[in-house]
Amino acid sequence: MSRAATSRRALVIGAGQIGGAVSRELLGRAWSQIVMVTRTRDSATRLAEVDWVRNETGSGRAVIGYGDMLSGPDLTFLDGGRAPIVADAPGGLLSAVIAATAADDIVDATNVATQLGGQHQSSSIETVLNGLCGRLTTLNRLLREDPGLRYVRVSTTGLGGLGLELPFTHGDENESVMSTALWRKLQISGVEHHGLWAMARSYPGRVHLVVPAAAVGFEGASTDGLVAAGEGKVYSLQEILLMTHPAMMGAITKEEVAGAVADILLSPGDERDLLAAMQAAAIGPSTDGAGAVEQLREKLSAHPDARITTGSLGPFVTEWISRLTTLLSTAGHQPLGQVVREQADKRWEKLGVFLRSTPGRRWADVGADSVDAGLLLADMFAAEGRGRPR
Repeated sequence: MSRAATSRRALVIGAGQIGGAVSRELLGRAWSQIVMVTRTRDSATRLAEVDWVRNETGSGRAVIGYGDMLSGPDLTFLDGGRAPIVADAPGGLLSAVIAATAADDIVDATNVATQLGGQHQSSSIETVLNGLCGRLTTLNRLLREDPGLRYVRVSTTGLGGLGLELPFTHGDENESVMSTALWRKLQISGVEHHGLWAMARSYPGRVHLVVPAAAVGFEGASTDGLVAAGEGKVYSLQEILLMTHPAMMGAITKEEVAGAVADILLSPGDERDLLAAMQAAAIGPSTDGAGAVEQLREKLSAHPDARITTGSLGPFVTEWISRLTTLLSTAGHQPLGQVVREQADKRWEKLGVFLRSTPGRRWADVGADSVDAGLLLADMFAAEGRGRPR
């Protein structure tokens, strides 16, 4: 951790059964303050009535608010002495809340797949996924702007840890088992998980994913003999026994999930972080791969009709490769740094800054005619933080 837990503040979004357990765990591990956010005033009021929450709100270590963090305009606090936090732009509530609460850690236990999936009844899958991508883009910007910010997503398998042959609908009203609604959950959670994996590569040790692969978040029996178990559904004892049978979903406690979240925040790289596991399992660059590229380089460099660029990497890269190739081919043996300094065109300032900041002046001192435009551009991107984390 970049800062001791005792000086850190956490924003817990989706403070229901799991999010509430996470809040209690973090306070027990000495986080200084937790801002707990539910979607509705009713759920916030119920949360405030829990004994341990009442004690922590009384001490000021826990604060409760409610609002739609996905697309809502504001966050209202149960404590009437606190002014609401208002988004300064559509979809900007998360940014405003982080700024106002000085949160260091975000724990997001929102049921995004179900919440966004419900919008499919009136919106196309493209519209819903675009909304999710906008949310991920906002998070990416926040992580870029605040190097101390960390994010833990508590998500879902979409099917309670079962496969496509699950024998019941898991909260879906349709008769079909793998119905449209369940497929939507898989689509939404899949897009979100891959987006977070990409962010975890951009911000190593700061983006994490916890995915319970069993039934979790079920409450005790109510006065009418039913059990609430997430997604606004209630179940009978026999239904709960079916779902939580070891051969079906099985069961884990919300406290176990909360413990995993706290452990990951205290020790990034924990094996229960799905993003860390995905990164460890992915097959990365190899010596053999680099050797194969070098052979290709030698062959194409000698090709009389080799093209400078095809445009396949987009207009920005096409322009830079073309301009760099022209500059390098006309400069002869002059050191690259000198060649760039002599250019009057301000478009070369970016390259000049890169050359001056390169440790050891590796590129600046080599002859321009021995430089490959693609390799130089790759190093420029990496220096801007747009390459593979090292």
